[in-house]
Amino acid sequence: EVFSSFDREPLGTASVGQVHRAVLRDSGRVVAVKLQYPDAKRLILSDLGNIHGVLTVLGKKAEANVVKEYRSRMGQEFDYEEEGRTMNAVSSFFGRGGSSGGSSG
Repeated sequence: EVFSSFDREPLGTASVGQVHRAVLRDSGRVVAVKLQYPDAKRLILSDLGNIHGVLTVLGKKAEANVVKEYRSRMGQEFDYEEEGRTMNAVSSFFGRGGSSGGSSG
């Protein structure tokens, strides 16, 4: 088992799930664990596909294109591994004293 403890009561909600507090068994480090709601991806992407279809039938091309783009980007919300990689990169950047290239002061 990965965790020595896991709080069943969520700390809060995420875009497609909940965040829970847990403690890693091997290091004792307190971590946040993000869990997706069951079927969230299927349901949300299906709903957005249906909205896109209705807008297309109604001849609302601009609106349909916005929903189509949103649906493609919404798919990224379900990739927690990619989110983790991004968070690690940001953490490493700031841990090295990284800068965005802008001047300070």
